[in-house]
Amino acid sequence: MSESTAGRKFFRELAMILESYVTVKTESNKIYTGILKGYDPNTLSICLATVKDEAGAQYHKVFLYGGKITELIKSEEPFDLAGLANELQKLFPPGEVKYIEDARLITVLNKIKVTENGVEGVGPLAERVKKVFDAYYSERQKQ
Repeated sequence: MSESTAGRKFFRELAMILESYVTVKTESNKIYTGILKGYDPNTLSICLATVKDEAGAQYHKVFLYGGKITELIKSEEPFDLAGLANELQKLFPPGEVKYIEDARLITVLNKIKVTENGVEGVGPLAERVKKVFDAYYSERQKQ
């Protein structure tokens, strides 16, 4: 695997956890937990929102220099898009619900996009998919 391919895969993985809760440890052993809002691919510096530190102090936003970060850990379980795709497949004709694992994306009838962040699309079809999404999401929250 070439270095550029490995780099692209690394940044694709990092991009997939944007908007997720992460825990970050720094060289000075400070620990921050918050939502990963962005990163600089040149320095690996990051921006966190809705942040708490290990002492319980809360911050609206924190920017951490990449050279001082020793660990970045995704704190939450990933949303089970494969399970949601299975639920959607029960409602639509065979082959009309496609789960693209690498992109963490479900497409319905090539019109509606579904990610762990919600449903993209408008109209009756999107509303139907959103009802399934909401029911599936709330069921997972109970577990």
